[in-house]
Amino acid sequence: MGSGRILRLMNRPCVVASLLLAAGVSGAAPPPAEPAGCALRSPAVEAVEAVEAAAPLALTGEIAWIGSQGVEFWAHRARQPRATLVFENGLMLPLATWQKVVQALADEADILLYNRPGVGRSTLPEAPQDPKDAARLVRELLRVQELPAPYIVVGHSMGGLHAQLFARLYAQEVDAMLLVDALPPGALKPSAQFPWYTQLGLRIFAPEYVQREITAAQAIGDSLLGEGVSFDKPVIRLIATPDAALGKPKGLVRDLLDGVVYAADFGVWAVDPDTAQGSLDQLYPRSTVRHLRAHHRMQEAAPAPVIEAIRELMGGAGCPPG
Repeated sequence: MGSGRILRLMNRPCVVASLLLAAGVSGAAPPPAEPAGCALRSPAVEAVEAVEAAAPLALTGEIAWIGSQGVEFWAHRARQPRATLVFENGLMLPLATWQKVVQALADEADILLYNRPGVGRSTLPEAPQDPKDAARLVRELLRVQELPAPYIVVGHSMGGLHAQLFARLYAQEVDAMLLVDALPPGALKPSAQFPWYTQLGLRIFAPEYVQREITAAQAIGDSLLGEGVSFDKPVIRLIATPDAALGKPKGLVRDLLDGVVYAADFGVWAVDPDTAQGSLDQLYPRSTVRHLRAHHRMQEAAPAPVIEAIRELMGGAGCPPG
């Protein structure tokens, strides 16, 4: 992997586990911007400026019990929703990661944010879950909260795998999907094949739920790639490219102290992530791909392209116009 693959991980207590937040980052140069597929009700940049000027929307989570499992969630209902948006967070990230995005879209859509098991106040089952069981839990939460289909599913980083699995399992209920610097299926090795030092670091530093998610990532990828059935509905893929201004590696220890992780040093990739993006090309051959000079966590650092893409999907996925 080239030295240009740099991840800036902000305020994460577990740098070894945090490296997986970057699994979808691409190092390719960005192509010319593609035209939007439908008219936007307002420019996304203006929406972000309005969000920053307004009082923050309170994303106070509630707890729902689905069987014996507690799920922390935040549900919002618009007066005249254009769609129901379902968000999947990146590894270790809480539902508040979507603060700026949902604040800009709150007048336009019904929204469900939630924390996967072990994050926030969502309980961690005693035994690891089958990833399909986790997707069924989300669907049941949507039913209990009376948030109707069709859904637009939005997944960031590791959450991109969960979003794809949900869309595959409930394709009749999902009208479109947005992948925000998502982890491509097949990018990670099975966790048992990680180098010994990575496995040791995960055991020492990573919470149990992080270890389970990393193990599940490979299983989800196999499921997505093994079925051979494409999701033939609108898909937009936003891919962050590294900032060359971050410079070259200074050495693993100094980079870790600076919060910069070179994932190659941890030996987790089955294939280079740029190559792994080809799996998404095969699964979603008609997807719109946009390479952006952006932080991996663009929904927080520069949310305008995320807001714009969601609005485009709301306009092109059978939702009523604004």
